[in-house]
Amino acid sequence: MKIHDIAHRDERVVRIEPVRPMPIENGTPVRLDVSEAGITVRHGARVGAGRLVDHDDHEWLAAVVPSGAYLAELLVSDPAAAVRVLTYDGDERWPDGRQVGVDDQAVEDARRFTRATSTVADVTAWLAGEFRLDGGGGPVSVIGTGGSAAMRADAFRLVGASVVVDVRLVDDMLLVERITRRDQGQESRLTLVHGSVSFVDATRLGKLSFSEQQELKRLAEADNAYLGIWNEYNDLEREAARAAARAMGSAPYDRWTLLPDGRMEFELVRHRSSDVLRDSIGREKVGLEAGSRVAFDGSADPSHAKDRVVIGDAVVGPRGTIILEPARQVDRDAVPQRGYLAGAYTLDKVRIDRRNRAQVAMMTGATFPARQVGLILGDQRPEPVGRARRFPPLSARVKEILGGLPTEAQVAAIDLAINSRDVVLIQGPPGTGKTRVIAAIQARLAEINKEAPAVSKRVLLTSYQHDAVANLVQAADDGTLPPVKLGRTHEQEDRTHLDAWTMDLAARLAQRHDNSRPNQQVRAQQALLDRTTAYREQPFDVSATVDLLNWVAQQAGLVGTDVAFEARKLAKTLAHTLGAHVQQAAQGRLLRLARALRETPEAYADDGALTAIRVLHDGEFVDLLDDAQRIAVEEAARGTVEPRDAAPRLKAVKQDVIDRLLDGRARAGIIAAIPAVEALLDRAAAHAEREVMLAASPIDLAIEQFRKVIETQPHELRASIVAHTRALAATCQQAVSGQMRATQSVPFATVIVDEAARANPLDLMIPISLASERVVLVGDHRQLPQLLDDQLVPRLSSRHNSAVVESVLNRSLFERLFTKLRDCERRDGTKRVITLDRQFRMHPVLGSFVSEQFYAPHGEHVANGRADGTAFAHDLPGYGTAVCGWIDVPHDRGREERVGSSIRRRREAEIIVRELADGLQASAAHTFGVITFYSGQVTAIWEAMYAEGMAIRDGADYRLNPSVPWLHDARGLPRVRIGSVDAFQGREFDVVYLSTVRSNRPRPGKAPHLGFLVLPNRLCVAMSRQRRLLVAVGDAAMFTSESGRVAVPALAAFHGLTGGEHGCRRSA
Repeated sequence: MKIHDIAHRDERVVRIEPVRPMPIENGTPVRLDVSEAGITVRHGARVGAGRLVDHDDHEWLAAVVPSGAYLAELLVSDPAAAVRVLTYDGDERWPDGRQVGVDDQAVEDARRFTRATSTVADVTAWLAGEFRLDGGGGPVSVIGTGGSAAMRADAFRLVGASVVVDVRLVDDMLLVERITRRDQGQESRLTLVHGSVSFVDATRLGKLSFSEQQELKRLAEADNAYLGIWNEYNDLEREAARAAARAMGSAPYDRWTLLPDGRMEFELVRHRSSDVLRDSIGREKVGLEAGSRVAFDGSADPSHAKDRVVIGDAVVGPRGTIILEPARQVDRDAVPQRGYLAGAYTLDKVRIDRRNRAQVAMMTGATFPARQVGLILGDQRPEPVGRARRFPPLSARVKEILGGLPTEAQVAAIDLAINSRDVVLIQGPPGTGKTRVIAAIQARLAEINKEAPAVSKRVLLTSYQHDAVANLVQAADDGTLPPVKLGRTHEQEDRTHLDAWTMDLAARLAQRHDNSRPNQQVRAQQALLDRTTAYREQPFDVSATVDLLNWVAQQAGLVGTDVAFEARKLAKTLAHTLGAHVQQAAQGRLLRLARALRETPEAYADDGALTAIRVLHDGEFVDLLDDAQRIAVEEAARGTVEPRDAAPRLKAVKQDVIDRLLDGRARAGIIAAIPAVEALLDRAAAHAEREVMLAASPIDLAIEQFRKVIETQPHELRASIVAHTRALAATCQQAVSGQMRATQSVPFATVIVDEAARANPLDLMIPISLASERVVLVGDHRQLPQLLDDQLVPRLSSRHNSAVVESVLNRSLFERLFTKLRDCERRDGTKRVITLDRQFRMHPVLGSFVSEQFYAPHGEHVANGRADGTAFAHDLPGYGTAVCGWIDVPHDRGREERVGSSIRRRREAEIIVRELADGLQASAAHTFGVITFYSGQVTAIWEAMYAEGMAIRDGADYRLNPSVPWLHDARGLPRVRIGSVDAFQGREFDVVYLSTVRSNRPRPGKAPHLGFLVLPNRLCVAMSRQRRLLVAVGDAAMFTSESGRVAVPALAAFHGLTGGEHGCRRSA
């Protein structure tokens, strides 16, 4: 801070006659001594002396200087000196100085006043510059107080150059309490403090000592069975991936070519390893990678440019070459002409390395949310979050996103999330609107932080898989720019969403501004500039030049009537002299008409008038004639002139037209700039500039410039949106991809994870470690858990107690945090967990069923948001008003059968397809889901669809038959989805058919084999996807027997529900 910026009570400039030249530079702070003999000016060891010119100044300084409540600055030193003196109401001495802590809230406050505060160090440096000044005898600061002369040691106000800071003693430490803009004269008393005031990092992370970091790391590494087992699982994954790649083998290649269809063909070096690789591939399609080295033997590092690889599916070609279909577009320079083809391992290595780096960040408390989660996982209490400004959860935008009246739990969830300073968990049972709540949280944060740079307050929207992330992107709408999903795997689909947003924006701008005259003028001027630039850079042929001039002639409102008239005249001249307006296809006809004109009196007397009439009936021919020629032909056609006079005139017309038509053919391809045209375009541009300046405002100009960018520069527009959007999106793994790191160079302020209960805990740590302010985990541990490799679990169980392994691997990180944070809330009252408790998806009967079966046993209750069931009515034949049904397929109609490692029941599949066909044709508006628990049954259902003509083969898979109209809606989207329960979480349909599959009869005393059906998480998902109707298809006796009721109580209860007033039962 400079002395002229500092607050002061009064100011006076005194003039001094120096005894000798002052040895002090102008602009230097000084201290003063006043005596009868004169005045002494000091700065350190340098001293100057003199006599005050004005006696009043001497008396004034004699009163001010002894008090010490002043600052002075030497303005001019030679020949006459001048000193500026600032006075204060009092002064204080702080020989030991004061340290003022800057906590997280103070950092946020500072960012409202300056953008140069991306780090805590930036903030403390900025505050030091605002409040600290060299007073000539050491550092000084200014304290502002009220009317009292006394200054409190535990609370005071620092007055700076542009802001004031309220300081308060909290827990034996002075902290910045509030930063506000400085208003002149707001303090009634100003005190000058002699002593150092420094600002230190008192943020939650800043207070973490090295020993505390080591303790956090120890807690994460030791005595933590949960993370220990997951780390072993991670190691086994790495070993399995490397072993699979090594089993596939590797071989050198010495040449590759890019095929027309985008595939790559590699020619292998003659070597035994090449034969082994071909044998390993066989007739299959396998995952391979090509690069300068082999990844699975540890010699390649994918982070180095020279070790980049191309990964894709490969087959052996007819000539023994390897043909690889890249997973993404190939950069020719990234693939060496000589290198190695090997079993794919790089992606697995990158994926596991990302997990390990994230865990290190968690263990060392790289961010406060990560530190809090680390403490919780180490069975420690999370630390207090400190003070924070609270914001109301609702706004007009939030209400619009939620639609209708939000529930109390939805409002509370938004409130918790936006005001959190560490971690929040939102449990979202089926149909409770969690996706809308996520969108509302993101929108509200965008509103709160609208003044901050986007990069410093950006939100990361993430989930464990691409489809879930895409759903978040489509639902988000903060009223500014759309979120952008980054990631290579689904790049085209990601761009499609952005393209749709851009097209919608262009349509809205067109609707609003197309009929506005100023905007029309600006767009017309831009079109003129574009056409003029094109003409100058690449001169047109004659025909195109005439077209350009005719276009200019139509813009009289922009270029003026004089220019428009001249453009039309010039176009006509060029067309007449060069035949430019005659199309190639018309030239033959016009030549025939011209050659038919009679040029001798005898020929004219025969049929000359008739040939002249034919010419006049052809408009294009008439356009070729000048006025004299046209009159001559008209007189010849009327026969009012003698043949000896008409024939020579017609001969002249004939020769001229033929010459011009033949010359026009030759000249049509001539490309040259015409000076007269260039001069006319210059005049048009000058007139258009004046018209636009008069008609359009700067806003009109900006709007049209923006519209042009939207229409003509899609790549630049996308780059701009990526740079300025308030939200980015990616999967948990892609959140630390090179593309993401290049876009987001600092931690995200907020990370929101959807389907958090389904993410591998080590994958979930990746986005958690990226949040600087808060992590919002949204999920439901009553639904599907994370996916596991069934081949790795037995290996892990052999090393540890199998019950412990099963408990750890089947319990998501979300559930563990949910339980622990609930315990913390009971102890310290800090709320970090909430459950959305009203469902809007299902008919209330079905909603109550799901709540009773899957949530009530855990002390949770999900009420119905819409009690009126009429909104969920359907018109499917055979079900009446039922909302639930059971089609019984007894054991004697066909038992289950094993297919490889899975199970199927063909008879169930056939019945479901028959029901599906009837339902699809009876209702054109409804969507249908077919859910089962086994991949073998999924295949059986597709085979039954294929047999009925409802599906076609697509390689080894099936897809809906596009020629059957009722399988798709009016937009061409499929009305049916068939799959296992793992693919259905987060989806919903009007009608769901649930294929239970299991139908076996155990020996006496043995329980029936029910497999996956005994897992309540899977059943919860399977039985909560429908809106209007849920129909179970299967062997009812399996689930209504005594053992079935114990093993699968939810299915037994559902069978009971189908026998009531809202249900329907029948046999197949």
